[in-house]
Amino acid sequence: MITCKALFSQEANNEADKILKSKSHILNVYGENMRETTNEGIQTMYMLTRFKDKK
Repeated sequence: MITCKALFSQEANNEADKILKSKSHILNVYGENMRETTNEGIQTMYMLTRFKDKK
């Protein structure tokens, strides 16, 4: 088994966190969502919101 671990500075982690939480990471220049919901995402939302069957 091979394991690869990378070390990043705290400054790099803070910068990456800032980018991931920014609106420009989610929206394009037209203000539209850049992320697409896949079938797995739709199925997950359905499974989280469906009612349990009463027996």
